[in-house]
Amino acid sequence: MLRLAFLFIIFLWLSFRWWRNRSSVIINWPVVGMLPGLFLNSSRIHEFLTHVLQQCGGTFAFKGPWFGSLDFLVTSNPANVHHILRKKVFNYHKGLEFKEIFAESFGDGIFCADGDRWKTQRRTIHSFIKDSKFEEAVERIIQRKVSQGIFVILEHFSEQREEVDMQDVLKRFAFDFVCLLMLGFDPNSLSIEFPRVPYKQAYYDMEEVALQRHLKPQRFWKLQKWLQIGEERKMKNGSEIFDRLLYQCISRKKELLNRRKTPMDRDDFDFLTFMLVEDNNQEEREMSAFKKSEKYARDMAFNLLSAGSETPCASPFDSIHPYLSSTQSRLARTLFRAGIKSAKNTRVIYSPYSMGRMEEIWGGDCLEFKPERWISNKGELGDVSPYKFTAFNAGPRACIGKELAMVEMKAVGAAVIWNYSLQVVENHPILPSNSIVLHMKHGLKVRVLKRSHL
Repeated sequence: MLRLAFLFIIFLWLSFRWWRNRSSVIINWPVVGMLPGLFLNSSRIHEFLTHVLQQCGGTFAFKGPWFGSLDFLVTSNPANVHHILRKKVFNYHKGLEFKEIFAESFGDGIFCADGDRWKTQRRTIHSFIKDSKFEEAVERIIQRKVSQGIFVILEHFSEQREEVDMQDVLKRFAFDFVCLLMLGFDPNSLSIEFPRVPYKQAYYDMEEVALQRHLKPQRFWKLQKWLQIGEERKMKNGSEIFDRLLYQCISRKKELLNRRKTPMDRDDFDFLTFMLVEDNNQEEREMSAFKKSEKYARDMAFNLLSAGSETPCASPFDSIHPYLSSTQSRLARTLFRAGIKSAKNTRVIYSPYSMGRMEEIWGGDCLEFKPERWISNKGELGDVSPYKFTAFNAGPRACIGKELAMVEMKAVGAAVIWNYSLQVVENHPILPSNSIVLHMKHGLKVRVLKRSHL
């Protein structure tokens, strides 16, 4: 009887708590916190997060289970984003938990780095982009992959009058492009056969697992990792596949450079070569031994592969920076503009997806496709705050590859649109995928028609 009475009291207490919070956007339950609401909406996490933020004025404190470190602040307020990315940027660090989530994939690369390590890697990437041979390499690779890859595929599907997944085509282009630019290696994924490329699939598997780790209590996903069950097996398999590729490319490049007795040819320029050749700058020479370690080269290469493999395939306004879906930082100590006080080591997330759907930011027509938002009355490109439109990030951590992303998208877009007409298949569902980098869940199926003026 005592047990029944105790269970009945617990039932009444839970019922009362539910009744009191029934109008809340998401109920904070005893022990499990708000986790049930998050799991129930995990299949539409971006839309759910946007709905919660709309109901809570743009900033929301999520309470996780008592036994897990899953509490965080999420915001879509541009003033808060400015506070995080600019005003108090050095109060916000990635933190150990963030690095553990991405440890197998990004390692100690720039995506997970803080402080001096981040500055050193950013300086290296900046030097690579500013190298006189960089633009030539970008132009050469784009021309090759457009003429021998994209055009061949579109011509084939135009003649066959069949549908093609344009998102898949652009993903393959981006993957081949960035592998050539960073590693000097062509995976040849962009072909009519649409071959299954293990490296490409491994990357998307790791991306999926990283998102799941964000949504699970740390102890839970670490237990899965230790037992090698569930999604965690994908992370292990994916990282092993990518490590084999990267270390093979690094070893091959070192061997090639050691055998070479003449200066590097401009056609051989890529990121690995740039990192492994002798440095002219005194500061760079001091860093040379560290930079030329295979682990450092592997982490740098993977981070840039991750950034560059998404550029032209997400949308005309997405960037190559891995912050596309959300950014997570550890808060040193702050007071948000919205008036929500947060303690030291609070996890903070801002959602560019949600920010693009807020009437308070873009007006009542925020869900309409209106490119003129970026065009002034004089017909010039308008100046939109990067803290309002965060696709390329902002502040000291702004996307260093922004110009490369724009060149890539403009070149591919102009070449395709000039030569072909793409018609989206009728009733094709356009839904976002549940991933850290935003993709279309069902791809972008189109019919291809050759332009009549050709």
